[in-house]
Amino acid sequence: MRMREAALGVVAAFALNWVWENAQAVLFVGYAGFQQHLWACTTATFGDVAFVALIFAIVASAWRDRDWHRRASLGQTLVAIFIGVVIATIIEYRALSSGRWAYDGMPLIPIIGIGLVPILQMAILPPIVFSVMDRVAPDPTS
Repeated sequence: MRMREAALGVVAAFALNWVWENAQAVLFVGYAGFQQHLWACTTATFGDVAFVALIFAIVASAWRDRDWHRRASLGQTLVAIFIGVVIATIIEYRALSSGRWAYDGMPLIPIIGIGLVPILQMAILPPIVFSVMDRVAPDPTS
């Protein structure tokens, strides 16, 4: 992976997750408006970017291929999605059980009672980011 691709990945991860965080904020207890929650959503976005980077690194390590996103197989994409779902589930469970946040109108995943929207965030956005990295910064050797 080239520095340009990594930078594009960070920018894409930040932009997509920032929009998602702000859009889902209305589903949490205490939401008082965009301006009041802008900093909290922006702070959460930095964490999301780190998780996207972690997902990328785990898949790259598992396949021993730092350019895996250029030719991502279905298996690699499914592993990335699985890792994202696991990370999001752990974060949501810990935050809910510690009282860090609570839901207000959030659709829940049956049985586990975790919010569906944050889980979808880490299932959907990382593969999009990895695709953007490849499409926007194509392999210079090809």
